[in-house]
Amino acid sequence: MVVDSSLLVRCRSSRGNIYVLQGVALICPKMGCSIAINITNELTLKSNVEIVVGSVYIVAGNANLLGGSMINVTERAGDLPQPATGTMLRVVVEATAEGGRAA
Repeated sequence: MVVDSSLLVRCRSSRGNIYVLQGVALICPKMGCSIAINITNELTLKSNVEIVVGSVYIVAGNANLLGGSMINVTERAGDLPQPATGTMLRVVVEATAEGGRAA
């Protein structure tokens, strides 16, 4: 299924389970397109389920992504970080270990 706008998935009383069947594709890669799932029980994506969406919000008691399933989010949270300069920083870690009950 290709979706052109946001999709809200809600179970009756938000207490149910959601099982997405094997091989289902839900695609809406546009910026501003989002999927929101809010349930108290279980979300299961069966084998080879593909969800491609601008942003996703999932609240579930348990989430299962079975073999080959994926959720791909296409929007960015902000600007990309500056590229690395290649200069390594020296990090010094010091530790002391003292035995005994009062340590």
